[in-house]
Amino acid sequence: MGNIAFVASTLPVPLLKAKSGEWDICEIVMTGVSLQQSYEYFVKDKPHIKLSVVPKQHIAGWFFIIRKLLSVKLSNTKVYFFHECCWFNFDVVIDIIRAKGEFYPQVTLNSFRKVEGVPISSIYHRKLVHFLGMSRDFVEYEVPHDNNAGSYYVLSKVSYGNNILHHRIEDSISARRAFSTSLKKSTSNILIILASETVSDEALISTYRSLTDELTLRGFQIFTKNHPREEGKLPLPSHLLFNEIPNHIPIELVDQDFVAVIGCASTALVSFGSKAFSVIKFCGMTEDLVKRRIDHLGHLPGEIQINFPTSLSDLILSIENLRKNAKILLTNKMN
Repeated sequence: MGNIAFVASTLPVPLLKAKSGEWDICEIVMTGVSLQQSYEYFVKDKPHIKLSVVPKQHIAGWFFIIRKLLSVKLSNTKVYFFHECCWFNFDVVIDIIRAKGEFYPQVTLNSFRKVEGVPISSIYHRKLVHFLGMSRDFVEYEVPHDNNAGSYYVLSKVSYGNNILHHRIEDSISARRAFSTSLKKSTSNILIILASETVSDEALISTYRSLTDELTLRGFQIFTKNHPREEGKLPLPSHLLFNEIPNHIPIELVDQDFVAVIGCASTALVSFGSKAFSVIKFCGMTEDLVKRRIDHLGHLPGEIQINFPTSLSDLILSIENLRKNAKILLTNKMN
């Protein structure tokens, strides 16, 4: 029997791609069916890895997590997990059962507002952590909704027992960057990473419409990749989708060459280093939210090389310079 990975997003894909063999992963447990297609794509050449989804029903979900972690405990195997918040029953049960595991965080929550005093989230969660003596183990954050739809609150577990080895975020970031540097160079392909953001969908779509108009006029080949989860997708009109990469394919598994990668505040931009560009400063987002979203990316460890142009014209100029440099490099290589 091998080890089990528990995933709540596609962010761990580069790390799993690099380490699933070394970690002897035999099963990946997902928080919901919205991740299933993405991980089916990931394991298509790994038939030994089983996929499981936590039942949506509340009680069934708890029993599923208990059964999985008990099996790990009794078989003396390990769990690998990657979430920073929002998997409450896992975080509670792993402390009680004390199965061995390793935690690889993907991002920090430092740019979000920490809720002080009386928690605002679920009364049920508050009562349970108080009853179990875990109140000090959880911190609550206020997180802005996408599409200017207010805020919501999440619980983050700030500490695990000595049964869990807690790794640095750098270990996950290095895997993403290794993926990026493995790609070939391109002189005309542009990837636009789409997702709903903390600005109205209409404003973001308008920004991308102006952007794609300019790129098309200049002869760039445009590719678009929307968010893998339905609730995270930006409802872009079909005529703006161009060469659409299937949503369920994790961005980290897209084997394509790009001279530049453009998005708003997607964590995936970090993977592309200095050829990543954000439209965040000219998409209509409020100044406060712009600062918070850039802070979120900036709190990731290592050197953040994402470019933040202040206007569409600045963005186009930068991409043209990248294309020019890429052509020079390609010519020199051929000679």
